[in-house]
Amino acid sequence: MDKDLDDFGNASGSVLINRFGWKGDDVFDADSEDSSGESLTGGDDIDLESFGPFLNMSSDVMDGDVSDFDGDCCFHDGISNAGNESLDADNENSDAESVYSFDAPPYSPVQSSEDIIQDMMTGSKDTEGVSERVGLSDQPAAEQVHALQLNSVNGEQNHAAWNGFKLVGDNIDKNFHSSFHRIHRKAASIHYFHFYAVHDRIDCSSLSDAPRCDPIDVTRLLVNLTDVAQLNDDAIVLISRILVQHLDDFQSQSKYVPLHIQSTHTAEMSNCSEVVPLGVIKKNENRVDEMCTILSDLHKYVPTETTTLQLPLPSGDVKPLESEIFHRLILGGDQLTAARARSGCSARADHGSSGQRLSGLLPVTEDWHAKMCFLKVLWNIFFKPNLSQKGTLPQLKALINCTANINPSKNMKGCEDFFLTVLHAHVICAAKSIMSKSHFDNVTDLAREIVVQYLNFDPDVKETTKDKVNLHALQVLNLGLLWHGFNNAVKEGDENRILTYYKFFLLIYKAGNCHNYYKEVINMLLQYHFLFTERQAHQLKWCRCINTQGKPGRNVSCDLHIEHLNRRLKGMIQNIHSKSPDNAIDRVAKSIGMINQVCETLEAENKVTTESTKHSRPSFSKELEMILQELEDNHVFENLDRNPTSYQHIKSVLQLCSTKELRLWIPKKVKKYQL
Repeated sequence: MDKDLDDFGNASGSVLINRFGWKGDDVFDADSEDSSGESLTGGDDIDLESFGPFLNMSSDVMDGDVSDFDGDCCFHDGISNAGNESLDADNENSDAESVYSFDAPPYSPVQSSEDIIQDMMTGSKDTEGVSERVGLSDQPAAEQVHALQLNSVNGEQNHAAWNGFKLVGDNIDKNFHSSFHRIHRKAASIHYFHFYAVHDRIDCSSLSDAPRCDPIDVTRLLVNLTDVAQLNDDAIVLISRILVQHLDDFQSQSKYVPLHIQSTHTAEMSNCSEVVPLGVIKKNENRVDEMCTILSDLHKYVPTETTTLQLPLPSGDVKPLESEIFHRLILGGDQLTAARARSGCSARADHGSSGQRLSGLLPVTEDWHAKMCFLKVLWNIFFKPNLSQKGTLPQLKALINCTANINPSKNMKGCEDFFLTVLHAHVICAAKSIMSKSHFDNVTDLAREIVVQYLNFDPDVKETTKDKVNLHALQVLNLGLLWHGFNNAVKEGDENRILTYYKFFLLIYKAGNCHNYYKEVINMLLQYHFLFTERQAHQLKWCRCINTQGKPGRNVSCDLHIEHLNRRLKGMIQNIHSKSPDNAIDRVAKSIGMINQVCETLEAENKVTTESTKHSRPSFSKELEMILQELEDNHVFENLDRNPTSYQHIKSVLQLCSTKELRLWIPKKVKKYQL
């Protein structure tokens, strides 16, 4: 559930840091106003330093310019450049966690300070890299959830619970209209940045924070046979659920169909997330200078330790050397927020200290807006102006008298409701088409036969049907189950499946010319497989969802949760009557979690029964029956060699680009966009 901060702006200390188990030297103020095994590309090398501006992979931890990478790395299939190390091993602890002792934490190999001094005196290492190899450990003193206190430990490692967290933010825009318009009383508009912190539910304490030196193998970013098999297995379960819901012959077998697809962390992802609303920053993320100010405020939440190392000089004098060690935080948001955050970090790349360079933030893109972009591509395919033949989505929309504006950008829930109804109808129609030729007693066997006959997720296996009407139905079924499976993976919090689905999304975004999002997918997969440390990659994968109910299958994407908070905040702002609305808005934003808690407590004391906040979906049996009848009348799952003019643009989207073509295409995009 959401939790509020007690007088968060008070200079007595950092509630967030204490709450999540981090404690640094600086006390920050949340109210201050200032995001085929062939060689590729003819064997050309790609300098990994070009990844820095986009991925914010700068590893500087002290004043001075230090690069993460030493040498070049080539985009060969599993082969790195000989003679050059892709990463500087001396910088392996450049992303070390907040520091409290000279003992190495279990997730961050450390070189002792004596070894560092010896390296400098012998001249084996340069002075700029000193603090990058100063690793000090972060060890909480006790395992508590709400008020963790940390003690510094000297010479002894203290094993305790993992207390990592991530930040998630988004812009919030609201217009205020005056009842009486005058020259000096015009409509006002606010553009602020609203954000929160969420505690990690997955333990990362045993994972290393040392840079990984794996050669960049492009094939790990592409769809393989294992991924196709994973989607087929998911489709069997999802199809079985639809069949037992709508076909009387199989309703008795509903207890044999799994309600939840299990993952390695199902138990943890079923727990309630601890979310801390952190208020708003009164700056507009659409402006580069103000985005830099937003990032500076967010950087105050990065657990940091400033340490002074007494460096003996050859002359016999001792020179104090100060360094900052960051526990780098993931900053989540939609594609625009992540891109603007990277731009802000790039704008600060030439500043003096690592804190001013915003080195402690790692911008990443979240899932809900990626799914919205996926639906936009489908709408561009299936809602062409001349596509009005029977069985097409525009005709089915008119058939059920759906007059709502189902544009994914404006009415996401309406789009998903309509598309889910159409998907159910196509699944039932496919099942009846198969059952007209064979008899099935087991729903799983029928679902598996639908997968074998009608589904094709392999980009290297081309569709053979020449019937455009049949191809349209197959595309609705394939892409619909791809979208439905991604939804299910998010609800279950199964991040392994989510990353697998992103490989297929890359094909969809490329087919739909969604340049920003296919760049984001390439970026995220590179971060996970190669560029992030083991701990950062684990957080990137398993900290993408929030569960506000504490039940299985109730996870939502982090960016969807901030949209919920934005909607709630706008409603509260609407009723603010204050002479200082800016300060009132900040207080309201921080109190969202507490208000919910007070309401829940009051309802519990008065024994008021409240329904779940999960939206119930009204029955769509009438609409389903009408759509199904239309599909059966048009025999959409039969190959009759039909080729109507309005179907000419229908193509097999997943097969538009083969795996071999993608292996050549990705490095070119990395060079072009300096990913």
